[in-house]
Amino acid sequence: MIHKYYESRKLARERWRKSEHGKLYTQNYMREYRRRPEVKVRYHEYYIKNKMIWGRITEYKNENQTT
Repeated sequence: MIHKYYESRKLARERWRKSEHGKLYTQNYMREYRRRPEVKVRYHEYYIKNKMIWGRITEYKNENQTT
C-alpha cells in the first residue's frame, strides 16, 4: 500500500537533495560514513572480490584477442 503523500514527499526529497544545503549535507554524511570501521571492511571485501574477477576478465579478453 502506497502512502497518501508518497509522490509529494518523493518530489520534496528530490528538491532538497538537489539544493545546495542538501548536497553539502549528503557530502558530509557520506564522508563520515566511509570512515566507519565496518564500512571500510565491507568496501575492502568488495574491492578484493572485484579485483579477482577483474583479473579473470582481462585474462579472458587477452586469450580471445590472440586467437
